[in-house]
Amino acid sequence: MSAEEKMKAFRLNQAYFEKHLEELLAKHLDQYVAIWQDQVIDFDDDNIKLARRVYSSIGYLPIYIQKVTKELMIFSSVEMF
Repeated sequence: MSAEEKMKAFRLNQAYFEKHLEELLAKHLDQYVAIWQDQVIDFDDDNIKLARRVYSSIGYLPIYIQKVTKELMIFSSVEMF
């Protein structure tokens, strides 16, 4: 997977989170979710444990991991891939 493909996949996973936020709030409030290919593949209260579990299970893919919260979270864009 090229860097461009990884970034595109990451953005699609991020868009899924944003599109399904209300549903995620109902099911996973104050938990971290891992999103890959339009689905929540795992969740946990601890983002480090979640990331380790997910990456050891499916490999180092551009998974989107985010805490589900009602508070607005603002991130700056960084080059990750």
